[in-house]
Amino acid sequence: QNFKGVQGAKVLKYLRQRGLKTDTIQAFGLGYSKTDEKMKDRVIIPIREKGRLIGYQGRDITGKSCKKYLFPKHIDIQNTLFNMDKLKLREEPSIFICEGVFDTMMLWQWGYNVLGMFGLHLNPGRIRKLIMSGIKEIWFVLDNDKAGDDAKNALFSQIYEYFDAIYVVKLPKGKDVDEIDYKKFRILKSKAKRVRLKRIIRGLFEEVD
Repeated sequence: QNFKGVQGAKVLKYLRQRGLKTDTIQAFGLGYSKTDEKMKDRVIIPIREKGRLIGYQGRDITGKSCKKYLFPKHIDIQNTLFNMDKLKLREEPSIFICEGVFDTMMLWQWGYNVLGMFGLHLNPGRIRKLIMSGIKEIWFVLDNDKAGDDAKNALFSQIYEYFDAIYVVKLPKGKDVDEIDYKKFRILKSKAKRVRLKRIIRGLFEEVD
C-alpha cells in the first residue's frame, strides 16, 4: 500500500532501516493500519498459505511496547509457517528456517528459499507441512543467544528422522540477518555445521563440520 501521512512515513522508514527493498515490501504486502489504534506504530505483515490470506502480524516499530508482536485471535499461529506461499522446491528441495519474519524476508530478498517459525518451536502441525512440501534439507538460521541455544536440541530431536540433512548457520552474537550483509551471510553459510546425532539414548545432538 502507499505509505502516506506521518504514520505511513514512520513505518516505511523502519522497513528501510531493516534493509528491505521496495520489491520486497510489495511482494510481502507490508503496510500499516490507518484506523486501528491497537495497531498504531506497527508494521502489518500479512500471513498467507496457498495464496490465501489467513491472518497477519503487527510488529511494534518503537521498541517501547510490552508486546513486540500482535496477532488476530483467529489465527492458529502455533501451526503456521511464514512464507509458505513463496517456496520454490522443484530445483532445490532445501530451505532455510528463521525465528522471525524480518530475517525470513531478508533471506528471501537475497534469493533463498526460506520460512519463518514465529519463534523457536516446530510442533507436529508445522513438521507435517514441511514433510508434505517435499523438503529434504533444512538450514536453521537462529539468533546466537541463550534462547536460540536452548531451543536447538528440542528442534533437532523433533525433526531429525524426517529429513536427509540439517545444518546450522551461526549468526554473530547479538545480530539479526538484516544487520549483516549478503556477502557476510554467504561466508557464514559456508561455515555452517551439519547436525549429527551424538548419543541416541539421551537424544543429544552436536554440530559437526
